Amino acid sequence: VSSSNDAIISKSLEGIISSWNIAAENIFGYTAQEAIGKNITFIVPPELLKEEQAVINKIKNGQAVLHFETERLSKDSSRVSISLTESPVKDETGKIIGASLIARDITQRKQAELLIKNNEARFQAAVAAVEGIVWTNNAKGEMEGEQQGWNALTGQSYEEYKGYGWAKALHPDDVTATIEAWNEAVRKRANFNIEHRIKMKNGNWRPFSVSAIPLLNPDGQVREWVGVHTDIHLQKLALEEQQKITNYFHFIADAMPQKVWTANTAGNFNYVNKCWLEYTGLGFDELMDWGWAKAVHPDDWEKTKARWLESIDSGINFEIEHRFMNTAGIYKWHLSRGLAQKDEYGNVEMWIGTNTEMHYIKQEEQRKDDFLKMVSHELKTPVTSIKGYVQLLLSTYNEKQEIPYSFMETPLLRIDNQITRLGKLISEMLDLSRLEAGKLNLQKTVFRLDELLQDTISDILITNTHHEIIISQSYACRVDADKNRIGQVIINLVNNALKYSPENKKIEVSIYPAQNNEVSVSVKDAGIGIDKEHQQKIFDRFYRVSGKSEKNYTGFGIGLFLANEIMQRHGHSITVQSEKRKGSVFTFTLPALHDIKE
Repeated sequence: VSSSNDAIISKSLEGIISSWNIAAENIFGYTAQEAIGKNITFIVPPELLKEEQAVINKIKNGQAVLHFETERLSKDSSRVSISLTESPVKDETGKIIGASLIARDITQRKQAELLIKNNEARFQAAVAAVEGIVWTNNAKGEMEGEQQGWNALTGQSYEEYKGYGWAKALHPDDVTATIEAWNEAVRKRANFNIEHRIKMKNGNWRPFSVSAIPLLNPDGQVREWVGVHTDIHLQKLALEEQQKITNYFHFIADAMPQKVWTANTAGNFNYVNKCWLEYTGLGFDELMDWGWAKAVHPDDWEKTKARWLESIDSGINFEIEHRFMNTAGIYKWHLSRGLAQKDEYGNVEMWIGTNTEMHYIKQEEQRKDDFLKMVSHELKTPVTSIKGYVQLLLSTYNEKQEIPYSFMETPLLRIDNQITRLGKLISEMLDLSRLEAGKLNLQKTVFRLDELLQDTISDILITNTHHEIIISQSYACRVDADKNRIGQVIINLVNNALKYSPENKKIEVSIYPAQNNEVSVSVKDAGIGIDKEHQQKIFDRFYRVSGKSEKNYTGFGIGLFLANEIMQRHGHSITVQSEKRKGSVFTFTLPALHDIKE
């Protein structure tokens, strides 16, 4: 009794304790001196007094009460869970005179059972909360035991899904990959993750995401597997819809002439359209993140980087003008813009941007700047000259009161030439203004082109006595065109030949029949000529050939542009044949109505 780990207690039928061993003292906290002589009820919780009385009544009737579990109070008023066996004690005559109690402390076991019960409740709650089907497999990876969720999902009975029978519910195209991945996870005791399609109880196929983990024993061996099948049908539909939207965006972006890109919140590029790839010749991977930086002109990079980082940090829109290198290694000006797409709270979710080539605009701006400088110079020169000659005449008049004609002739001729020059410049400016406003209209009439050519050359020779202008071929015909404008074209071409032929004074003009019942007019000079690279550009607005010799010639660079525009409005254009330092031939062609027989 003394060495027992169980409490062994004796009491009378009235419940008075008569023996109390060391184990009882350890379990309940009372010493034998404190317990003996007291009624057993002092360690019975109030709500269990009726249960205690029922036990006493059974003992009085000679019945043994075996192995029931109850609670008792310890000295510190805490409750002790015990497994209790109580038997009657008889005297030598067989009369029941008391009872013997054997109590075992099961508090720790009860606590463990409660913990298990709570864990089980939490597990069941978690299973109920999971948007999926929870199942368990044995250590070998075989499904065993009732799996109500699986049955409800697939309609398979236990006999159908046990072992590896569950695989029969998978889509035939997904079975092999699933089994192989599952066996690999079982072999390695590793987590299992896969997606596959399952035939539902209603016969429809549905996509599921599958996850399973092994539960291990203390020795590291798998005890069982717990897995969950999560329906991802709606997710798949959402992803497909998102992919459709993404593809639609990419389709539109690839069709755009601008370079389109997107970037994440950190400013790293994650998409560029086809125009970007074709322009730079770089691959998608090369342009991602900050790879696009290699296409930026070195002189523009620091400014570009600072502006982009500022936008990333602040969320303000990004805008800058800088140069990008194309596949030919040529840097061209672009206007780059990036807009921050923000959520409802103002947080940046992504960046969407474009790079629009504006090299032509930049060139036009430069040409306009040059043009304004040239205009101021071209207009200032004749005005200054006129003012000088007028002041000379006035000062001479004031001194002599009369001026001989011989003295006046030269200044007046100079003034007349400068006024003519001003008139030409102003006329070209007006024509350019009309052209840009869409008001350069044609007034077509039928006239003899050969006569117009003769009259125009005669007028030019009156004011230009330094060159010889020869009509080397003559062809009489009528044309249906704007007579004044065609005359303007002839004047422009001849004056251009005169201006760029300072040494060779001979200009040859020809009118002759061309193919398809057309008539051509050519103006040939033996002047400075034009390099091949400039021959098409000379018809551009404000374009002037650069070079030391060319800078000596005046003009706005709009004469040939206007002449060519006039011809294009007649459905034709001006062609040029030229060689540097060997002269040029400019030709235009019109439909001939009929020959004129003289």
